[in-house]
Amino acid sequence: DGGVRCWEVQEQKGQVQALPKAQVNHENNSPVLCSTFSSDGSTVFTGGADNAVRMWNLSQGPLTTPNSVPQQIGAHSAAVSAIGFLKSTNIIVSGSYDKKLLFWDARTPNPVHSIEL
Repeated sequence: DGGVRCWEVQEQKGQVQALPKAQVNHENNSPVLCSTFSSDGSTVFTGGADNAVRMWNLSQGPLTTPNSVPQQIGAHSAAVSAIGFLKSTNIIVSGSYDKKLLFWDARTPNPVHSIEL
């Protein structure tokens, strides 16, 4: 279905349970191609075939409605194929088939840096 699901795994008395925590999709159910967590595990960042870099904060409660679309924090001119979180600077790095690495501060709409590959 192209979406992302986060599960909370718990162990109780030797039994392991996986409980759904969140489920989101990109625009028009475009496939999600990559994902990463913030260093504290509270935020998920995704990149997809809709060219978007998106985030959602798991501590704000679940987005469980089918086709929930998380906040867009950036965009490429082609599908986003890789994403990472730089702990030391709280910057998100995305790579795309547009042959660019873009560096994002989630508080601003434009990349703070870019590298052409």
